[in-house]
Amino acid sequence: MAKKHVMKHLFSTILIILCTALFGFGQNTISVPFPNGFIGNNTGNNSASVTYYLNGAQGVGWHDIRFAQTTNSSIFTQQGNDIPGEVWITDSAGVKHEIPGFIKWRTPSGGNPHTMVFQPAPGTYILATNGYNGSPTYTLDDTKYIGLTKPGATLTISPIPGTVTGNSSTSGLLDALNDILAEQSQLSISGTSVFESEGTAQVSVQLSPATTLEVNVNLQTFSSSALATDDYDSTSLALTFLPGETQKFVDIPITVDTIDEVDEFFWVRLFESTNAAIITSQDSVIISEITLPASHVSTSLTCESDGIVLRWSTDSEHNTSNFFIERSEDGSNWNTIGSIPAQGNSNQLTEYEFKDWDACKRCQNYYRIKLKDLDGAFDYSSLLSSECDQDYDQVYIQPNPASYVAKLYLTLEREEHIEVMMLDLSGKPVKSFGFNGKEGQNIFEIDVQHLKSGTYLLQIHTTRASITERLQVVR
Repeated sequence: MAKKHVMKHLFSTILIILCTALFGFGQNTISVPFPNGFIGNNTGNNSASVTYYLNGAQGVGWHDIRFAQTTNSSIFTQQGNDIPGEVWITDSAGVKHEIPGFIKWRTPSGGNPHTMVFQPAPGTYILATNGYNGSPTYTLDDTKYIGLTKPGATLTISPIPGTVTGNSSTSGLLDALNDILAEQSQLSISGTSVFESEGTAQVSVQLSPATTLEVNVNLQTFSSSALATDDYDSTSLALTFLPGETQKFVDIPITVDTIDEVDEFFWVRLFESTNAAIITSQDSVIISEITLPASHVSTSLTCESDGIVLRWSTDSEHNTSNFFIERSEDGSNWNTIGSIPAQGNSNQLTEYEFKDWDACKRCQNYYRIKLKDLDGAFDYSSLLSSECDQDYDQVYIQPNPASYVAKLYLTLEREEHIEVMMLDLSGKPVKSFGFNGKEGQNIFEIDVQHLKSGTYLLQIHTTRASITERLQVVR
């Protein structure tokens, strides 16, 4: 099984690489926040006119301002004399906008650049304002500039609206932008790989170095070959790092089913952080399917004078290691009370037995049997329960296999009502019925002539025990 898992992980890795190469999935989006800046008209010659602050007392009410670039690198990169990317802005109405374009020049002229100037690509973006610009909206297009002022620096516009000037990006602007990135605390996300049967995938978000500021960031899942609901629970949440905190863990529920699938994956992404840059914006979560280590044929529980006896059998095993017997008083909290070596590899019927000497025979007891293989994969039996106030019940089915009618033989020590549930191997109920059993042997006929060929599970519930038997239907 280990070799099979390696090949499946290799397939998922190749699929992730192909998606990245063909569609751009999986590339990293670096982003840094800017507390303020300006908007204004593109008047050419590295100059902007009729400029307003983005926020503050003389601003238009925009916030959560960031410059982002999707790249295979861990730092910002340049194309020609420009730095391509997007400016993310939340307008005064709370609407988020992603505006593509490029950083073209900087201000002031000479010295250390403190404001990066971004020119939008062709297109129209209408953002709500607080009205300070004399209008409830502001239209951004390639005739406008967006200024992004370095955290801790001050941009002065006087009067308002006014003119801002600078020089071109060929004079160390990329280095200045990456210096801003390096000076920020940085967020990154790490994915994981899990077996579907684990039911949960845990991803981690790291902040480095620790900061005295509160850091906020949003996390969201995105489907790829693994689909929301079918394979995992869609997750969208906000994370808060208090001063000094450096790591957060997020549990994402995984859908456990009986469908045989190849390995699948989905993305987890970070976006919209405050007081920190994002340097690793996304990673993958790989869900691996497990080939169950054995095929159970029957499981039963009986009460005897000196203990409770569990009996089960398998008709095939593959690299099996051990059976672990677990007991619970409430059906939720489990303790391992013993183990039995498994067959290892087998294609024939193998029967097992375990006696619980310490069971409270007058209590309600719950049992389940866990089978692990050599690679750590595991499977559980159906739930068994019993309250042993009298002798055990006996049950069997004849004929088995059956084509038209199967007879359920059940020997009882007293009169009681019996409930029977018939399930297919995926756990889906096929039919259910009940009957009032008498003391001694009871025979109940089960009509199977309308069922498809295959294996079915009969769960027989008495007041003292739950017994599971397999019924084979053939045509």
